[in-house]
Amino acid sequence: MPEWNRYNDIRLWDLNENSTRFDHASAGPTDDELYIQWIGTATIAGVVAFFSFLLIVSILRVREVRNKSFNCYILAVVFPDFQFSLSCSITCGLNAAYRHYVGEAMCGWQTWYAIFGFAANCWMNAVISHQLFTMLKVSHSSGGYTAPTIRHVGKQTLVVYTYAACLASACTWNVWGIPFKGGIYQGYACLVKDYDDPSTIFFWLGFLPFCVFIPMAYVIWCIVRVYRWGMLPPPGQRSTLYMYFSLIFVFVFMWLPFILITFVWGPASPGVDSTWVLWIGAQFSHLQGLASVWTILFKSDIRSAFVGTISCGKMKLGSRSRSRSRSRSRSTTNTGTERTRNISGSIQLYSMASQPSRTESLENRQTSALESINEVLGSVSRVEPREPRDPGGEDKA
Repeated sequence: MPEWNRYNDIRLWDLNENSTRFDHASAGPTDDELYIQWIGTATIAGVVAFFSFLLIVSILRVREVRNKSFNCYILAVVFPDFQFSLSCSITCGLNAAYRHYVGEAMCGWQTWYAIFGFAANCWMNAVISHQLFTMLKVSHSSGGYTAPTIRHVGKQTLVVYTYAACLASACTWNVWGIPFKGGIYQGYACLVKDYDDPSTIFFWLGFLPFCVFIPMAYVIWCIVRVYRWGMLPPPGQRSTLYMYFSLIFVFVFMWLPFILITFVWGPASPGVDSTWVLWIGAQFSHLQGLASVWTILFKSDIRSAFVGTISCGKMKLGSRSRSRSRSRSRSTTNTGTERTRNISGSIQLYSMASQPSRTESLENRQTSALESINEVLGSVSRVEPREPRDPGGEDKA
């Protein structure tokens, strides 16, 4: 493996007929253009980090919100976005202040936190998809399902973060002799980078599968199985599930242009003619954190906590829907499904059907189980299950 620095200060006017595709990928524009790009990225990344931080604080601030295990999964997904946006804002701010890329150490650090944030987000989405698939599968068969405890969610998050940190370290500092390192792209930012044909092969067949392809393939597999097996809740009760799966769609949709520009179009011959193309793709991907926050706020309990945070507790939303949810959870239904809450706050769903109810149709039993699933996930405010009217209480004044 050749000795080379992560930060290669090569410019567009230094390129010639002998320059390789790796040189073209590294060559940067003028200092004035880089200054504008760094200022823009520092601003956008700072805004994303601010709203991600507000969302994290909002969830942790309210006990009823943070005690829900699936809200803890959301925390585990938002934190990598927060650390990536905050770190990138600081990096670009320093580069703009010095009017040049800070140096080798910063290039290595930027490579590390970028890989960590990307891998942690991908694999946490896979973990959430697995939990949703398991819940829908059990409920579809009218079996008993126990929501994961907060401690279990914490263990899963720790495993994913550790894996992402190890993957980032291996590719950034070449810990085990892996043919891959971090490097500068168009003088603007440092990411994982190939430098010869073997490292290119490793990038597509080694790094990307363990970072992106495997977890995203599992997510797609879960979604396909849910649709093919007919495990979706009845119409009108799918919004909460759609919110969780939308986080995955937002992540892939907003990062795909940057990946194609940087790793497919850029190394091609002829490649990207202007460094602004890469910059625009990068800004679009940076906004993924903000789009994820917006998507999560469709969840009524989190949105209520978020509004309470930004208003310093002066505004509250969703109190009526929460009271209705509590009254439904306290009541005993006639379908035979018993809802039990253990000490740690996780909801256990067991099918305790009596002999007459077992002769009911599968559709009715599935509807009852899925209503309980909605309570585990927390309903989205746009769609609320209707409560049965009390005929005897209509005329009461």
